[in-house]
Amino acid sequence: MDRFTQSALLIALTTAAALALRQWCIHVLKSNAMSESSPAALLARALKTPSLLWCFAAALDLAAHMGDFSEQHLSWIRLSIAAFLIISLTLVVASAAIQILANYGRDENLPIATAGMSRALIRVFVFGAGTVALLRALGMDVTPMLTALGVGGLAVALALKDTLENFFAGLHIMVETPISVGDYIRISQEEEGTVTDIGWRTTRLLTTGNSTVVIPNSKITSGTLLNFNHPSQMTAVFIPICVSARSDHNAVRKLALEAALATDGVLREPMPMVLADPGLTPTHLELKLVIWCEKRLGSGLTKSAVTFQVLDRIKAAGIEPASAPFPVK
Repeated sequence: MDRFTQSALLIALTTAAALALRQWCIHVLKSNAMSESSPAALLARALKTPSLLWCFAAALDLAAHMGDFSEQHLSWIRLSIAAFLIISLTLVVASAAIQILANYGRDENLPIATAGMSRALIRVFVFGAGTVALLRALGMDVTPMLTALGVGGLAVALALKDTLENFFAGLHIMVETPISVGDYIRISQEEEGTVTDIGWRTTRLLTTGNSTVVIPNSKITSGTLLNFNHPSQMTAVFIPICVSARSDHNAVRKLALEAALATDGVLREPMPMVLADPGLTPTHLELKLVIWCEKRLGSGLTKSAVTFQVLDRIKAAGIEPASAPFPVK
């Protein structure tokens, strides 16, 4: 058996053994994983692809120590091992960071939101650092490349002014977190919904009509934003009640509170209340029923249900309706 055949056989056997060990380790990690977001499960997913490169690197390293190779071949083997290690570590760091962000991104201790923007930034930073390390390991001088990128970047910045404005607005959203994925927000009367993604250029909202609204990031950071999830998801709903000026306000108040407490979706804490707002007018008595709902999404259905309950109870009690039309609010 010649030297080449011996070396190839040695590499093949070592690779097979390393792959078998890799498969066993991943199986053990998955078996010990308590859930999909547990550290063992995260580690198993992060190491699935990079561990293949480690197997090849281990096989080449063992072959370099035990095989009979020329100095030129050994140099190529060392470069291959270094490339495998750098690429695999880059994949591990990127995958682990993205998975940690996906599972714990809503944790109050993390300053950035879980969104496409943050995942893209992680990939750009980690893979950029890995590429520089790989080029240096291969003996290439990266200084001229960085200089060329700097000059070219200035030209690109001038050509893509609006795009970069939205990009940096997205960075601002990531750091300051005025909104996060899952928040229910309103930009204008036409732009209201649940945040589904914060990208590098736009933010997407899912409306109550099951439509997607795409908003430039710069519009979010430069305009007025209403976030219904902060400081909490609980929201107040105001329901006007108009009756005749001669009506007994205590009776109306009692009926309104009973109607609110009898409706599903109305919180008991804080308790519903009736305000004299604006109260007695020249034509009628107008009160305002205040109820609290668990979150903004769905509060409209609860408001309608309470309104129908109030109308039915007022009619059944024989309370005289307002002589003027109900105000539109």
